[in-house]
Amino acid sequence: MLAPLYLLPLITPSHPLTLESALPPQAVSCRFVNPALKRLKGLCQLHNNNLIFKVGPTQHSAILKYFKSKQPADVFQLPPLELEVYTAGHLYGKTTLRFFLTNHKPIVLGSYLVMAPKDPYCVVIAYDPQHLYLSAQLSDYQGHTKSYSIFSAPQKPFPVTIAQAQPPSHWDIFWLPTRSTRCKTTVSNGMTLAITAATPLTEEQFSKQLVELKKQKSTFVDPVF
Repeated sequence: MLAPLYLLPLITPSHPLTLESALPPQAVSCRFVNPALKRLKGLCQLHNNNLIFKVGPTQHSAILKYFKSKQPADVFQLPPLELEVYTAGHLYGKTTLRFFLTNHKPIVLGSYLVMAPKDPYCVVIAYDPQHLYLSAQLSDYQGHTKSYSIFSAPQKPFPVTIAQAQPPSHWDIFWLPTRSTRCKTTVSNGMTLAITAATPLTEEQFSKQLVELKKQKSTFVDPVF
């Protein structure tokens, strides 16, 4: 008997999901009730008398396109999809599939303690692969802590090294003036944290590092959304 609801990760290819066991040998097929996905084929198969549902690359592309067209308000709460199951050409039953995305940590591109001669500072450069808002907290172990959120504008002006680099707009940069020789950065997307210890660099080294990060921009691969 089909369960009323199944959860699946929205990845390619997905792990096979057993919808039901101990079915007699027969032709099986599945189709989505949603008109936009109704023509998708090859979703179900019978393997060792188990009814298996699996999303391959073609089906995944269509499902992903559908979800993106709907612009879900919360990518971790994707709308469910109804599925009809047929055996021997007859409707066997209906169930609901809910696809989910694994939450990814914010990606810290760099966490540095820039040893500028007059005004050293701690800096972290990060972005979120799911395009969620980031907040951050920087601490220099000497009691100096700065917290950032979407409601607080970054401190301006940026040190000249950062300003000259003109990093891509999808990066978030947080920084804290410090006299310490150590710094810890914590970046959050509201779901998970990315905690790093800053790497000491001279201004010249930091400038070169920013240039390298800009070169790598095209190689960053974002998850599904």
